Amino acid sequence: MVIMTSSTLESFRRAHGPRGYTLIELVTVITLVAILAAVAGPRFFDTSVFRARAYADELAGAIRFSQKVAVASGCSVLVTATTSGYQASQQTASGNHCDTTSASWPNVVVNSDGQQVLGTVPSGVTTSAFSLTFGADGLLAGGGGVNIAVGNRTLVISAVSGYAEVQ
Repeated sequence: MVIMTSSTLESFRRAHGPRGYTLIELVTVITLVAILAAVAGPRFFDTSVFRARAYADELAGAIRFSQKVAVASGCSVLVTATTSGYQASQQTASGNHCDTTSASWPNVVVNSDGQQVLGTVPSGVTTSAFSLTFGADGLLAGGGGVNIAVGNRTLVISAVSGYAEVQ
């Protein structure tokens, strides 16, 4: 066991020099932190990536619901989207059957909560315009799959099942 007296403590301090940072080291660290904050800071406050993902998920849900309505009702459902929003509508029923000869889609598709299947594109999010028609079998009319760009995401609609998925 080593017992430090005041004289040995003083000689220890002289031998190892003063402890702490120099002014130059402190200024350098503060400068680096400021540069990092200036570059990375705006990314923490930019929510457009989150808005794009939320809109892509919302749109995929609306497309999946529209597909289910087409299967359940036996009537085709049209989902149209512009750069400002989307909406789903159905053909007119003629008796107990859908009027497949009609070119109009006057019936708005309604969610289980009574709200129309429609939405608007959030500010700062870019998307392409499209038109999808689901037949009574739940498949896309005309066959083939569809890829829709929504911000930095891609909404993929399967050619085999008509399922909408965000990637």
